[in-house]
Amino acid sequence: MSKNLIIIESPNKIASFSKYLGKDYRIMATVGHIFELSKKKLGVDLKNNYTEDIIAIKEKKNILNEICKEAEKAEKIYLMSDSDTEGCAISRQLYNNFNDKVKRKCKRATTNEITKSGIEKGIANAYSILDEEEKYQAYLTRRITDRIAGFKTSFITQQATGGTSAGRVQSAGLRVIAEREEEINKFIPVVYWPVEIDIKNNSNELVTALIKSPKPLDISCEADANKIISELKTSKIKVSDFQSKVEQSKPYPPFTTSTLMQAAASSLGMNSDKIMNAAQNLFASGKITYHRTDSVVIEPKGIADIRSYISSNLSANYSTPSALFYATKNASAQQAHEAIRPTNINDRKPVGLNSDEQKAYDLIWCRTVASQMSNAQYQRNSVEFTNGSSIFGATGSKELFDGWRKIYKYSTSSDKYLPEFKIGEEVSLIDTRTERKETQPPNRYTEASFIKFLENSGIGRPSTYKSIIKTLVDRTYIERNKMTLSATELGMKVNTFLVSNNFC
Repeated sequence: MSKNLIIIESPNKIASFSKYLGKDYRIMATVGHIFELSKKKLGVDLKNNYTEDIIAIKEKKNILNEICKEAEKAEKIYLMSDSDTEGCAISRQLYNNFNDKVKRKCKRATTNEITKSGIEKGIANAYSILDEEEKYQAYLTRRITDRIAGFKTSFITQQATGGTSAGRVQSAGLRVIAEREEEINKFIPVVYWPVEIDIKNNSNELVTALIKSPKPLDISCEADANKIISELKTSKIKVSDFQSKVEQSKPYPPFTTSTLMQAAASSLGMNSDKIMNAAQNLFASGKITYHRTDSVVIEPKGIADIRSYISSNLSANYSTPSALFYATKNASAQQAHEAIRPTNINDRKPVGLNSDEQKAYDLIWCRTVASQMSNAQYQRNSVEFTNGSSIFGATGSKELFDGWRKIYKYSTSSDKYLPEFKIGEEVSLIDTRTERKETQPPNRYTEASFIKFLENSGIGRPSTYKSIIKTLVDRTYIERNKMTLSATELGMKVNTFLVSNNFC
């Protein structure tokens, strides 16, 4: 019989825990939540201080019974579900179900990484589960609010619209996408005729410039554009302004859940389901730290390892004099975990990963290393050409030093050569162009831009971004069109009902 019982969430982690801890530990998994709010009536007594009615999930009763049997026999019990509010609730509700004898053997433990040192550190720093009372109450408050909002509005929403459900977070997410669809539907394009010119300087270098004054949108017909072109062909064009400066490009912070999902969508074409499944597998196999986080902080040892890797594998000018630290821009961030990073920065190409996991790991590894590297440097040039009352402009840049971009290849850099000019210099007109254009409606949200909006607006949490999109798709309120999200006719109908009745 094992002396110690460790209870975790995911059965995928059992092999790793067992390998690191040995025969004195029995590892069992809850396979997610074991308890839930009762679905009888509301599951919450609104007249009795919002007392919740928590019951065991029917399909999980066998798991609960097995855990309870092992808990009776164990000398020590470590409730080691994830350290976020969901994990806290899983452990706390299991603890509440135990008898007093078993409760006295329980300790709460957490780890940010499935490694030998991470697990052992978590056990060594185990604490009373009652120390997480505020976190547990936060979980209950959210679940009760979800239940009240969902149960109170879902039935009447279904009766009025045919929609299947409404909810505190999903309805807010739907409103964001539906309002963008309304903007697109109501959009009236504006016709304009921008003028573009090709010129050569005294060194015979060709530059393309776009009209700045009058503003392109103010050139509303072809006749106005042709008038500008006629003037260009009959009078001199001179350089009226030239600016050149060296700019620094700072590295991005390490990944949070939100920024990982955004980068995976824009750089890898991976939707929220794919990247979060890959990240879950990488975490469970001990390759990365916890993947549901809103923090950009890396622990000191992690930073030291990253900087050691940089100094050992890259030339000295890629290292910074001291460690770089980042602050989250999200005022509602809880920062309960580290940023997402590899657990072993020297493990550049882990074996045994599938295609999605390899892509996700490389993205995370590159972002993590780059976050401690020196700035990239660029020479930015801008020029203006004047002809009568018209002004044309062009810009360009040249990379002087790649810095952090040497490692992080996922960030686009728009290098476009622009030669130097002297103010007052006369240039030669080579060609002119104009064409009819129309202003375009706002873009539909991509998964990346939608998740960014949710984060900036305080809608949802790192653990729920993926499920918000999935729920809206499953309800047929929105559709995925490649990487964009659009509201369906049903989704628009549901949103109109919810907004007009002040439910959202």
